[in-house]
Amino acid sequence: MISLMLALVSIARNVLLFEGCLHYFLFGGALNSCPFFADVAHIPAQVTIYALYLSVALLKDGGAPHYRSASAREDLQRNLRNVAVPGTGVPLSLFVYNRFTMYVFVALLYPLLCLVSAFSFTVPNWAGLSTEFGRILLCSVGSHAGKEGGRAGPATWFTLWQINCRVSALHYLGSRDKAYALENKWAFLTAAQDAGAPVSPWLDLDGVVLKDKNEEGGLGVFFFRNATHGGKWIIQPVLRNASELAALLPADAPLSTFRVVTASRRCVSDQMRSTGAGLLGALSVTNNSSHKSERASLFFVVCMAFRAGRAGAATDHDAILFDVEDASGKIGIGHSNAHWYKLGMAGLRGAWRMNEQFWQHPDSNVLIAGVDVADHVSQMKAECLRLHERLMPTIPLVGWDVALTPDGMLFLEANLSCNFFMATVNMTQYFQFVYEVFVANEYNQ
Repeated sequence: MISLMLALVSIARNVLLFEGCLHYFLFGGALNSCPFFADVAHIPAQVTIYALYLSVALLKDGGAPHYRSASAREDLQRNLRNVAVPGTGVPLSLFVYNRFTMYVFVALLYPLLCLVSAFSFTVPNWAGLSTEFGRILLCSVGSHAGKEGGRAGPATWFTLWQINCRVSALHYLGSRDKAYALENKWAFLTAAQDAGAPVSPWLDLDGVVLKDKNEEGGLGVFFFRNATHGGKWIIQPVLRNASELAALLPADAPLSTFRVVTASRRCVSDQMRSTGAGLLGALSVTNNSSHKSERASLFFVVCMAFRAGRAGAATDHDAILFDVEDASGKIGIGHSNAHWYKLGMAGLRGAWRMNEQFWQHPDSNVLIAGVDVADHVSQMKAECLRLHERLMPTIPLVGWDVALTPDGMLFLEANLSCNFFMATVNMTQYFQFVYEVFVANEYNQ
């Protein structure tokens, strides 16, 4: 009973601090002078809550402008229409109807859902309940055990993804950086090819017509105009996995790609030098610094993941997500986030948490964890950093989709509201970086 009471007190304290910090931002408070979670160790809590505040604030007057949609509201609705609250089947896009519904979700439902998730994982360990609740609600770095400062693992991957989405939305709103146009797949492929990067090939045709072999009377006929001739479709040959990856996967697995996430401090460095704001302070690169050292200071790899596609799936969006260890270049342990994509009754019968770990691919039973891909990792990292600097040097975060095929490494697309796919992340470095981006691009309602 005593342990239960202590847990409830701790939970109540965290909720009160969460609500106080959220409403401080909602009433115009600045991030760099926030009195809640004010010490450096609690920067993750400030960043997490500020990102939630932005989810509400950016919906003002129908939604702020967004780089890939008509408004932030429309982008959230499109982005979350196939993502459900785990264990409920309710699509998250339902709460993006307007600023009020988003406020109700963030201020009231979100803490409750975090508590239910923690409860489903820890009870009857009451002390563990309060710790896990704080970890989910406030993204506490200290509880992310593991190398490199912690991993974006099962309970927090969605939170980090949404923080990344707010980073790009806020930075675009303040900068209107033209490089955000490279979220468009065709714009990216052509720009990357011009930059000398290996990209997925396309067919240079006016278009294609697809016909059902048995339909009659003009039925079953579909026309697609190629992007190379002003159309909306990129017509490409089907790509295959390189033999060393294919050996790890079921025979009918889709193309299985690597997600490499890189970051650029160029998005804040100039402003930080002039204002002196930010947690880490301005980055100073002198005129005598070499280009290599400047890149190392301003551009860095955040994480890497391998998406091992499932048997019979059309794409690797249905995949087991394996961490790729930066230091060793080996594939690490896999996880699944499939329970976040179960809508309706399927979601209602689903799990709140999926903490299963995968060493083998569940469909091929082939061991994947521990496979050495160090040579490919080095090549992918170097090329991703080069392209980040060359194509979009002031974009904060870029998630690169890279395939290993029989023809070698190929870039498929760049994602500027990127997902970590549960890879290992240096959480301290990540939250300090995001803090600086938020401070440099403070949103004024």
